[in-house]
Amino acid sequence: YGLLAMVLTRPAAGVRALGELLASALIGVAGAVVVFAYDVELRPFRFRALVLSAVLVGGLLLAWRLGYGLHSLGRRGLSLIAVGVVILFGSFAYVQAIRTWGSPGVAEGLVDFKSRVSDLLGAAPRPVEAFVGFPALVWGVCIRAQRRQGWWMCAFGALGASGFATSLVQPAVSLSHSIQSSAYNVVIGAIVGSMLVMLDGWISARGVSQDPSPTLDTAGTAHRPEPSRFAPLL
Repeated sequence: YGLLAMVLTRPAAGVRALGELLASALIGVAGAVVVFAYDVELRPFRFRALVLSAVLVGGLLLAWRLGYGLHSLGRRGLSLIAVGVVILFGSFAYVQAIRTWGSPGVAEGLVDFKSRVSDLLGAAPRPVEAFVGFPALVWGVCIRAQRRQGWWMCAFGALGASGFATSLVQPAVSLSHSIQSSAYNVVIGAIVGSMLVMLDGWISARGVSQDPSPTLDTAGTAHRPEPSRFAPLL
């Protein structure tokens, strides 16, 4: 469902990019319902880590094919991809290390922090979806409005929907809590993604990067055609 949400997006700019974000989130919700319907006992953290890792690898492979290889990214694009991979896998490794070898005080501190956020907001947003997956999707569909290299950002965008698909496997989390957390993820992702789009447009307008990395359509309209949503991409 994460990869499906990635390939069913369309190039967009402005408010229409947020519509693509919402469509991706709805596909992730459908995935959550399917996963929950199996009613299988799972270890939530391991399941989530496995799903997100597999989806990212699959998304990058799709982006390599749809984006015409790594050579089209340029130095800035390659740096962003590398940083994203390091942050994602580093965060999982850190959490697992805390759970396995961390002191009880540190582990309890993380739990207390999450509890305070939940008490304040009613539910705690999930960082992968809110700060990586959905912002990358908004950025990616905007890039694709001009260049196919936006598929590389959309590969990280697949983490948003796949994260949603894993959201109902934790027995300790109620349905209402999961729905509220998912809503926060969409809102935060839309805000952060819009900020990334504006920042990339500002950097490109100032000519900071001289390599063939993606640039945005400052007029806010899509010029690069792609097949329709349900047509073959290749």
